[in-house]
Amino acid sequence: MIDSRMVSAENHGSVATSPFVPGIMLSQTVPTIRDTPGASIKTLLKALKTFPYRAVHALDIVDPIERAEFGAIVRERGLWLDFCVSRALGNDKLSPASADPSNRRRAVDMVCEMIVRGVGQGARYVSLSSGTGHRDARDRPDAIGRLAESLAKIYATIRAAATPGSPELGLLIEPMDVELDKRGTLGYAPEAIELVRALGAPDADVRLICDTAHLSLNGETPDSIVHAAELVATVHLCNCCVDPGNELFGDKHIRPGDPGVFDLEAFRRIIDGIEPVFAQSGSVIPVFIEYRNHGDPDEHLSYLAESFARVLVPR
Repeated sequence: MIDSRMVSAENHGSVATSPFVPGIMLSQTVPTIRDTPGASIKTLLKALKTFPYRAVHALDIVDPIERAEFGAIVRERGLWLDFCVSRALGNDKLSPASADPSNRRRAVDMVCEMIVRGVGQGARYVSLSSGTGHRDARDRPDAIGRLAESLAKIYATIRAAATPGSPELGLLIEPMDVELDKRGTLGYAPEAIELVRALGAPDADVRLICDTAHLSLNGETPDSIVHAAELVATVHLCNCCVDPGNELFGDKHIRPGDPGVFDLEAFRRIIDGIEPVFAQSGSVIPVFIEYRNHGDPDEHLSYLAESFARVLVPR
């Protein structure tokens, strides 16, 4: 059972000594959340009652009234919000790295239009993945070049959306697995680091996500990316199966443990290993346990709370 001091939304002392703060991915608890009116607010409030979350990963909310109410909760509670547009792009089969100029242009236009929604929801970062813009490995360098051009346009729109006295707003990029499952254009850790630096980071507020599943599927480890801690804004603890013969092979956001490569103790070791690097950087880093729910949302939230108590709260 979790100590009540750990789950009080008013008491964050149990995680204050760490650079890491716990985050909740609303769309993992309710996968249909983008198409369910009121679900984002309902799920967020439920989550805040189960654990002292300090960060939220949320999809866009279409209804302007619900969006404003959600944003008010985020600001009132002082939550760090990752406003993710990847699902919207994927639903419309759009990629900012696409070789098709029309597809690429529509992807950029969609993200730029959604930035206003992100501001309304209280976003700290607008996040997206690269999508796929290449046929094979030979095409991928050109696709990364197209992605960089698209991201530069998106970041310029983000900066233009900033007004004096408004909260900071940055661009967050999620490198994907390249060859085995999602086949994202970006990518391996070194090229992701090179890309955000080319966009002006760390001076420009363009940052990366450290995702354990994508790194593992790329044959990399968290050390591959967190050595550039100043360029990493958040960590996704996500399990994956690397056995091509298993039906859960790839990045399926499976529960920690078999048949994947990470259980909760492995996640804890990762956190222990990278904590000194981020502690030196002085950054506050949201950590999300990315496990897709296929059952009761309340049970999912309870499991996440128990998991964070084992993975993140100091012993």
